Amino acid sequence: MKRRNLLRKLKKGFTLVEMVIAIAVFAVFSAGTAAVLVPVLNVYSGAVQLSDAQLVAANILDAVQNELVYARPDREPEISEDGSLIEFNGVYPNTRITSAPAGETPGYLYIARSAQANFVPCYDERYYRSDTVEVFFAKAGESHALTVTVTVKDRNGRAVYTAKQSVTPLAWVS
Repeated sequence: MKRRNLLRKLKKGFTLVEMVIAIAVFAVFSAGTAAVLVPVLNVYSGAVQLSDAQLVAANILDAVQNELVYARPDREPEISEDGSLIEFNGVYPNTRITSAPAGETPGYLYIARSAQANFVPCYDERYYRSDTVEVFFAKAGESHALTVTVTVKDRNGRAVYTAKQSVTPLAWVS
């Protein structure tokens, strides 16, 4: 009898059944946590993507405005039929801005600062992360104001954010 009591005292630990139950309880709690976290992470990811798209669109609009605001009155800005290209005399004569130049990767902002100059990306491709942009120009009625529309798209081509801004060159502001 003493020996049996001694063996029970020495035999410390969990039985196989206890271990299986503990693992099952842990699995249930883990599955519940994952079910709660996945939608939260999806919302967070979407918010980050929207925030990045807003930042890219704002910077693109600023870059375009910085060029257009100095358009000179000696030449009315010319906009292509599809609105994707604008040419004007700014700080540099024959300045051209587009997001889809021939021979270049479309989806980024490009500026050429003369008629003979090649288009140069305004920002490095890494700046856009995996997004692309489309920039469209239009004349705003009879005034000299120009409307610039920037659409930021994700890698699947889905529009994430669109921003519009009216720009009036300083030469025509009265």
